[in-house]
Amino acid sequence: IIWVKAQIKTVKNFYPSKWLLSMQPSDAFFQVDVFDETGKALYRDLKADTLEAAQVKLPLEANRVYTVIIHCARSNFIAFRLTDWAYREGQLQTKEFDTGLFFGALGILLIYNLFIFISVREISFVYYSFYLGGMVTVLGIIGGIFPLNQILTTIGLFTTVGFLLFTHSLLELKYRFPRIGSSFYIFSSVGALLAVLAAFPAYLPFI
Repeated sequence: IIWVKAQIKTVKNFYPSKWLLSMQPSDAFFQVDVFDETGKALYRDLKADTLEAAQVKLPLEANRVYTVIIHCARSNFIAFRLTDWAYREGQLQTKEFDTGLFFGALGILLIYNLFIFISVREISFVYYSFYLGGMVTVLGIIGGIFPLNQILTTIGLFTTVGFLLFTHSLLELKYRFPRIGSSFYIFSSVGALLAVLAAFPAYLPFI
């Protein structure tokens, strides 16, 4: 356990705003104190708000010297980065927009295929909608949108089953290649069984 002291110097033409001080790895820090030239504390007692980096929001002004004192648990690797908070907020908003656009497009495609099924009564569109729904859910869980981590394996397996059934129906394997079509049914049945078992924690280690 050591104390690390660093200084942030801003120049005359420095843009005064809120800046984000990020430090990695986040689990190496116990306490962070930031002081200005007069000794006034700008920040005390760090609380990490992300898994990737410990972050502190600082109101910095031009032509000043700020002192950062860090009480850290290890010193083999410590990285610091200072980022404009407004720029970071813009990045987050852009990411949220892109994410919403992506999931919105998949949702529209899912609904569109369901409407096609209602019109033509072709079962392959149901399988494809089932596959899209599972894919949206899996990507949402991985991206932290849906808090369903405990059943991620189950949803992933059901998504795979939907893809197999869709492929089987679209290529008409039952009529063109009966043996291959039968194997698709077997794989789909096994996948569905594993998906149900994966919902129970006792069976999850064996899957």
